[in-house]
Amino acid sequence: MTIEYYYAPYSSASRVTWAIEELAVPCTKIRKDLKAGETHTADYLTLNPNGKVPLLVVDGRPLFESLAILIYLGERFGVDKKLWPAPSDPTREAALSWLVWGTVELGSAIARFVYAISPEDKKAANDRVNASLQILEAHLASRPYQLGESFSLVDLANSAALAWGRMVGIDLTSFPNVATWVDRCHDRPALRASMAL
Repeated sequence: MTIEYYYAPYSSASRVTWAIEELAVPCTKIRKDLKAGETHTADYLTLNPNGKVPLLVVDGRPLFESLAILIYLGERFGVDKKLWPAPSDPTREAALSWLVWGTVELGSAIARFVYAISPEDKKAANDRVNASLQILEAHLASRPYQLGESFSLVDLANSAALAWGRMVGIDLTSFPNVATWVDRCHDRPALRASMAL
C-alpha cells in the first residue's frame, strides 16, 4: 500500500495532519503552498476537484474532505491503535455520530461565527456556538473523553475545531468541562509533532 498525504499548515488539513501523526500512518507527506496556488494545478485538480487540502491518495485512489479522511484513517489504522472503535464495539455509533456532529454542528457554527459581519449576525452565530457548547459541556460532565475513558479520533477532530474557535474569539469560560477537555486533548505529543510539519 502506498499513501500520499497532501496538506498545508494552519488549514482544514490540520486535524488530519494530527491524526496522521497520532496513528503513525506510513505515508509520503507532501506540503502544498496555498498562496502559490499549488492546489489549483491541473494534476492536483484531477485528484481533488475542489482544489483544497487535505487530500489522501491511497494506491492511486484519491480521498478528499477531512471528515471522510478521518473516518478512513480510523477504520484502517485506528482500531489497532485503540483510537477508533471496531465494528462490533458498542461505542461505534457514538463515534460516528459525534464525529459528524463536530463537523456539521460545531464546525459550521464556528465558521458562521468567523464570517459573521453585522452585530446581529455575530450574535446569532455566537448563540449557535454556545448551543453546541452546552451540548458538549453536558456530554463531558460524566466522562473525560467523548467516547468514555480514552482519547479517540473523535476527540482529536472536535478539539481541533475548538482550538480554531478559541483563536477566532470563542470564549470557553462558561464551559469548564469543554475547556478542560480541549486542554487534555491538546497535551499530546502527536499534536506537537503535527504542528512542526
